[in-house]
Amino acid sequence: MLGRLACAGLLVPTTLVAQGTPCVSRRSGSVPAAYAATVARERLLVCERLATRIPGVQVAVAVNGKLVWSEGFGYADAARMRPVTHQTQFRIGSVSKPLTATAVALLYEQGKLALDAPVQHYVPSFPDKGYTISTRQLTGHLAGIRHYKDQEFFLNRRFATVLDGLTIFQDDSLLFPPGTRFSYSSYGWNLVAAVVEGASGDDFLHYMSMHVLRPLGLTQPRVIARAVLPEAGRRNRLYFLRIVRGGVFQFPNAHASPFAAS
Repeated sequence: MLGRLACAGLLVPTTLVAQGTPCVSRRSGSVPAAYAATVARERLLVCERLATRIPGVQVAVAVNGKLVWSEGFGYADAARMRPVTHQTQFRIGSVSKPLTATAVALLYEQGKLALDAPVQHYVPSFPDKGYTISTRQLTGHLAGIRHYKDQEFFLNRRFATVLDGLTIFQDDSLLFPPGTRFSYSSYGWNLVAAVVEGASGDDFLHYMSMHVLRPLGLTQPRVIARAVLPEAGRRNRLYFLRIVRGGVFQFPNAHASPFAAS
């Protein structure tokens, strides 16, 4: 059984709705009789353990490629009480990394990308750091590229190209010599996106659409990175968990353009 679970903003569950609140949901299509009992049991679990603790979640389960259960719970926009439906689109956050890794694998198989070549072979504008930085190290978080700092995660600035997005960090020193330590870095994956462009000779988002998303049957993704947003009735608000105080809060406006691959 292959399942997909997506919550509004891809967030850690926390208390938002009081216990005992009715489970608000909208189902799309019918559930085959063979799975009715299982779906009823799992639906109760979602209602009790998840839907009352976050703004909204959408659950879809397929068996052998056929959708057997699709249901939205809660709200895509809690303030306006706009419900989650099967058409609600969610930001995928760091799920972008394995999708970008698929592009890297395709280019490697085609002989267009050497994983251990210096990144400057594909991104000549990236400054030399005194060490060789490879795509293999970038994808493994071993390159010494830093992660977000201060309020960069909330950055509300549009970058027109992948290379423009590198300017946030490209002149900073490495955290350590590449290959000597592990340090999680979304910015490292921004550089991977630039490598994909250089190796493919194509715009990153166009390459991803033509060679990764469409072959997977993902025909309706929307790219926030280029300010192409879903219609108001279909997109969700982004919420985040504040650990210190507890509770779920609406995410401040932030542009995703430098983070398309990460």
